[in-house]
Amino acid sequence: MMTSFDDVRRGLQKQGGDLTADESEMVRQFLYADAISPQFVRKLVQDYGDASIAAAFFIPQDDGKHYLEYLRRRYKLDDQVFCS
Repeated sequence: MMTSFDDVRRGLQKQGGDLTADESEMVRQFLYADAISPQFVRKLVQDYGDASIAAAFFIPQDDGKHYLEYLRRRYKLDDQVFCS
């Protein structure tokens, strides 16, 4: 996972715009990974926002923030991961 972290970081920095297939996949894999702590996900969301997460999961930006709750529950992230 860490060998692909640059793809995750680059993808998050793009704020949801023009993610490559590799960046999108790495953002998804980042959320799927059991080895990645919810605190680390929270820190990256605070630093880069969540637009690229929405884009990686093909969720329209005008869909509100309900997708964050779904992803949190789906991937068992802690309650505070996506809170600002």
